[in-house]
Amino acid sequence: MFNAIEIVLILIMSPVLCSATEHLGDSTTQSERLDKAYDDVINLLANTQKKTLKKAQLNWLAYRDMTCAFEGGFLSHNHWFEDDPAQTSLQQCLSRLIDARIIELTQYTTLIKRSNAQQTIEYTNAIQLIDQIELEVKKAAYGQAGFKGSFTFLINKSERRSDGSVTFHTQANPNDERNIQIDLLTKAASDFKATYGTSAEYYLLGKTVVLKATASRVESIKRDQIGRQSSKTITRVPIGSLSELTIHD
Repeated sequence: MFNAIEIVLILIMSPVLCSATEHLGDSTTQSERLDKAYDDVINLLANTQKKTLKKAQLNWLAYRDMTCAFEGGFLSHNHWFEDDPAQTSLQQCLSRLIDARIIELTQYTTLIKRSNAQQTIEYTNAIQLIDQIELEVKKAAYGQAGFKGSFTFLINKSERRSDGSVTFHTQANPNDERNIQIDLLTKAASDFKATYGTSAEYYLLGKTVVLKATASRVESIKRDQIGRQSSKTITRVPIGSLSELTIHD
């Protein structure tokens, strides 16, 4: 337990400790490094991951503050575990813990960027892409997953849908297991015609396209003329914006 003198010392230190970025003396640069390391990570994350990291960072700040308050209690006794009184200063405590946290956050950034780089490999082989998606499906919580990347395909078949969207196939026979179905959604198809002056199903036929999008394996259900239902699993890449599509002549 803290005695009365130690409690007073902690209360004096608390206004400094409670801030996430304010430190003593010459630690302003270190504070900026901490903020940058945190921002570098948070900007790479999805919204749900951002919430988790924010909570972790708040918990770390509380740990930092309480740890340095605890260490400050040893000042009046003039001792420390290394028998070095200089290490008992508040600034030394903050500096040591912040340096360690910066290293952690920097490592997170490196790992995330490495993971993202693996997911932006340009896939030109349909079977390779299908295999990768199925691996992601096995790891997914509910057996559903998409694979985000850059995909380069030759368009071999096209068809316009009644809703104005356009469907493309990488194989002349859509039932081929190697086929990738590319769906240019209604607004994107309309924007395409306005931009290129012609309908996408004619313009893109026989051309190579690069798609920066998400591919997934989905179940396609069809009914024949007498109402019998059949289903198959297809590989689908929906395109909702022309910014996701690049055309190679």
